[in-house]
Amino acid sequence: VDAGAPSDLARAPGHPHTKALFDAILPLQGEKRWQRGAALGDECLEVRDLSVVYSRGVLAALRGAPPVRAVSSASLRLDPGEVVGLVGGSGSGKTTLARAILGLVTPTGGSVLIDSHPPRPGGPVSMIFQDPYQSMRPAMRGGDVVGEPLEIMGRKSDARAIRRSLVACGLPGDEAFLARRLGSLSGGQRQRVAVARA
Repeated sequence: VDAGAPSDLARAPGHPHTKALFDAILPLQGEKRWQRGAALGDECLEVRDLSVVYSRGVLAALRGAPPVRAVSSASLRLDPGEVVGLVGGSGSGKTTLARAILGLVTPTGGSVLIDSHPPRPGGPVSMIFQDPYQSMRPAMRGGDVVGEPLEIMGRKSDARAIRRSLVACGLPGDEAFLARRLGSLSGGQRQRVAVARA
């Protein structure tokens, strides 16, 4: 349809399809969420000597089974603009640590601070699951998936907020998209719905 250097095509696309392709690219520049509200050098996340221990249940305890130490003295600090990868084998405590950071699991020791405050469900941090095909029901509609966390947190599902969230993730915010079932979306669209939901 068009030929030329990418920078030239982006500046002056000759065909409507080329323009549509460049318009679909999400901007990667500009202020990021983690750059707002924190001075450089202030930590966004601080985990100190975090431990999480699970009981195996009453019957197992009666038989003398020890509790499961899912996380033992984990510490990390995340400054504004930093990205950290948590790597470990199956059963090493990665998910339990993430759940404790989100405030979904109560630590048995140590502390978690997000912007100097303890975590709470519905707070400023959300989880985006790796596989959108398994983390969301395919029969649900896109708008319902994005609005569901608001209702769980006791807030009224606001159609404008849902649309803004979808559009911010590069998805259409129109009624047709809100009504589409997740099973009809591409993998990339499902992943962006998961980000919009968070």
